[in-house]
Amino acid sequence: ALQVGTPSHHNTSHRYPSCIEEVTETLLPHKLCDYLYHLTEKCNVFYDKERVLKSTEGEEEGSVKLVLTDDGSTKLTLTEAATRVMAHGLKLLGISTVERL
Repeated sequence: ALQVGTPSHHNTSHRYPSCIEEVTETLLPHKLCDYLYHLTEKCNVFYDKERVLKSTEGEEEGSVKLVLTDDGSTKLTLTEAATRVMAHGLKLLGISTVERL
């Protein structure tokens, strides 16, 4: 599983600028597609294995609210960064994104 602070995580996060540079030099946009695909795979594994939010009882009886887990702030930051990278990469490819599924 992809974990915050692991070499796998760092390897993916710092490669984006290099990927963009390579695409602009070689004019091979499929390399950006490959990068985004692999980033998405890693994010899906991370999202499946790591808990970012947890359910707690809300103020009203019977209601539930979502709050960050103890280490959720770091995980949320990682998730937001990956989201920004994916949105930027897709924009460069001319692919529009949606806010929610």
